This record gives sequence, C-alpha cells and structure tokens, in this order.
Amino acid sequence: MLDAEARRLYSNVQEILFMTDLPLEVRYDGDIKRLLNYCKIKFSPLVQQSPYDIIKTDLKLHLECADSSCVGLSNVANYLDSAQFNELQQLNIELKIPVLLIEFTEIDNRKYYGNADFYYIDKDFVDWKL
Repeated sequence: MLDAEARRLYSNVQEILFMTDLPLEVRYDGDIKRLLNYCKIKFSPLVQQSPYDIIKTDLKLHLECADSSCVGLSNVANYLDSAQFNELQQLNIELKIPVLLIEFTEIDNRKYYGNADFYYIDKDFVDWKL
C-alpha cells in the first residue's frame, strides 16, 4: 500500500515538473525506508507512552518495508508485563519477523517467558570478539 502511494506521489511530481516545462526527472527507487525517513515520521504521542506499542509498530514497519533484518530487543521484562510479552509472541508468530531477545536475568526468572525458546549462559560467561 505504501509502495503504491509512493509511486503515485512520484508520478504526480513528475507530471507537475513536465507541465511547468522543467527538464527534471523523478525516479522512484522503491526504497520506502528512505521515503519514510525523509518524511520525518515519528511515533504518535500515544504510542510513545507504551513500550509494547513501540515494539509492535517497529515489527509492523519491518513487515511493510520488507526488511529481512533481525529485530533485536533486550530486557523486555523491565517494561512489558507477562500478558504483553505473550501478545508479542503471538504477533511475532503472525508476522513471521525474526526477533532476537536478549534478557539479562537469572535462570530462576525464566518462567516469565512461558513458551519462548531460550538459551541460558551462566553469569560468569564473557564473550570477547575482536
């Protein structure tokens, strides 16, 4: 839907340039992320107050932009309750977007994540990459 509207916008701009006799050409490269960035789009104030809504919007943007990168989240237990985490899991199943969740917590707190797959690395683990 965004892609179709972007193409229509570029066509309208090209038509106006042609009618004003300006020898300029407009080309749409299909990069919706660049277009959204140029438009200075930001979260609405209502969304800004809800961490779950911010994450949900980010996942939907990845879907809309056909972004194949992995979304990384950390320490969601600090700002999502267990019901919201379950909703996030369900949303992730529906949208099929790769998400990497990193939680810095003790092994005893794993009940918070219910059915999520997890890998525990002990508290003394240090991974150095140079």
